[in-house]
Amino acid sequence: MLELINEHLVIVLALVPVVTGVVEAIKSVGLPKSYSEVTSILVGIGLSVALLGVGNLSETIVAGIILGLAASGLWDGGKRLRGKKF
Repeated sequence: MLELINEHLVIVLALVPVVTGVVEAIKSVGLPKSYSEVTSILVGIGLSVALLGVGNLSETIVAGIILGLAASGLWDGGKRLRGKKF
């Protein structure tokens, strides 16, 4: 698992704001906010599979889950730093 993350670290890090943006776009068309974390994980898995391939599917899915969780944490952390609720 760590080998996959190390090999594709730049891609994974670059995708965190992409996942955040995609989830925000989906929320703007009517997704309830309570589903944003789950959506973030699903988008992370989808992008991970699309960009990293399915060579080892379980590792790619775990990388996608990590990506989705990082993206939702980035958004929540940004809200806390600004002191505003969106």
